[in-house]
Amino acid sequence: MPAPTGYHRAGRAGGAAYRYPTPGAATSPPATVSQPGDPIERDADAAADAALAGRAHDLLAASGGAVYRAATTGCVAPSEIVNVATASSFGHVAEALIEFDYCSLMGCSPFATDFFDVNIGAAPYIAFLAAHNSASPATIASWAVQAGLSGGILIPDILADRPDRKDYYEIKPNSIDGRPAGMAKLAAISAFMSFNSLPYVPGG
Repeated sequence: MPAPTGYHRAGRAGGAAYRYPTPGAATSPPATVSQPGDPIERDADAAADAALAGRAHDLLAASGGAVYRAATTGCVAPSEIVNVATASSFGHVAEALIEFDYCSLMGCSPFATDFFDVNIGAAPYIAFLAAHNSASPATIASWAVQAGLSGGILIPDILADRPDRKDYYEIKPNSIDGRPAGMAKLAAISAFMSFNSLPYVPGG
């Protein structure tokens, strides 16, 4: 499908179609989008699938350009298609949404019965554990020492201390890097709980 006057051939970013005007050109009204089954639409699907699989794919030539509809339906972690800084931004957004979903589904009282990691160090985490486990000054001092050791205390993203459950959750992307990182962190958190005779277990 030809692009309107003044528009470059469209590209694809993360499965979403986009277009941008030719510098200095007068643009015409927005273009209609190609329909499923069009040759260039099938080509867009192939290009998106290739990108997800890490393969190169040269798009078909189109007279004057083309605008493609979103073609991908796959789900990948941002870190697999964008740089680390951009993926980290996605991660902060994802954590906020997941924490909101957790509260919607499970019910929560932030920092009363449910701890959320706010990324300002171990002090809020230690304070929460101390308040819910009648920790002695000596125990709190021991946790502070552990926090200062190499590697420190690894803090779960969510930890609940309720009469019916005492569990924790770690949020990581389902990606090549995210899965082993999540498993390693959960193992470290479990070791901390065991070493300090704390009652918390991984959430199911």
